[in-house]
Amino acid sequence: MFVLTDFLLSVSSAISVNPWRRSADSLSDLVRRFNDLEQRLEMQEKLNAEQEKVIEILNIKNEKLQEAVETLSSAKEKKQRNDYRLKLSKGSKTIMRNETATEFGMNSDQKSSTSHAPSSQINCCEKPLLTLQYKKHKGRSVTGGVAFHAYLSHNENNPGSHQTIIFDNIITDIGGNYNQHSGDFICPENGVYTFSWTLFCSRGGYIYSQIVVNSNSVGALFCSGQGADEIRATTGVVVVEINQGDVVYIRTHPSNPIVGTLYSKTTYRSSFSGWKLF
Repeated sequence: MFVLTDFLLSVSSAISVNPWRRSADSLSDLVRRFNDLEQRLEMQEKLNAEQEKVIEILNIKNEKLQEAVETLSSAKEKKQRNDYRLKLSKGSKTIMRNETATEFGMNSDQKSSTSHAPSSQINCCEKPLLTLQYKKHKGRSVTGGVAFHAYLSHNENNPGSHQTIIFDNIITDIGGNYNQHSGDFICPENGVYTFSWTLFCSRGGYIYSQIVVNSNSVGALFCSGQGADEIRATTGVVVVEINQGDVVYIRTHPSNPIVGTLYSKTTYRSSFSGWKLF
């Protein structure tokens, strides 16, 4: 009888104590897990901080790399333009020699044969020659000056960044220093020059552009058609002192985005002009 009573008391005591023990074990387990999570969070925050430092260093290196690439690109572009200018100069000298030979008439054999011709034949040949000279120089009475004006003969759809705008149709080119194939004006002599350029952009679009001497931007403009019902136009003007052999041209901005179309039609023209002041 006493044995049974002791057994029941022990079972009852076990039943009443175990739930508290289980609760205490669960609480200690939660505390342990919470501490573990805190440690992991601290470690993750340290890793994030280190990664942010690495990203910052990489961004700085990337900016320096971009600057180096732009410098190399500008140097390469300048070298190409100088090489092109030398070729153009050599070609111009050859053309001038050929034109001089043509303008002053004939070769030595033709001159010798003409010297023995009757005077009536000589007079007959001289008249067309004088007429040819008059036609050739007609409209070129202005000499010794430097001036040009050219416009874009077509639309440029979605022009890219760092793109030379080639105004391919020449209206005026006193001195012959503007190249309609490359868009370059090659300075013939030291002095102070005025340059002007006008761009038309599409409705809702915008264009960043620069005027560049060799590889240095000396002026810029922003043409925006955002919020407009029709196309928009913007004109830029610079007065700059440049040296003989310097190359002047218009380009889109090297990094700013270009949106829409660069317009040039018969009713409105995107154009590029320049002239020497003194």
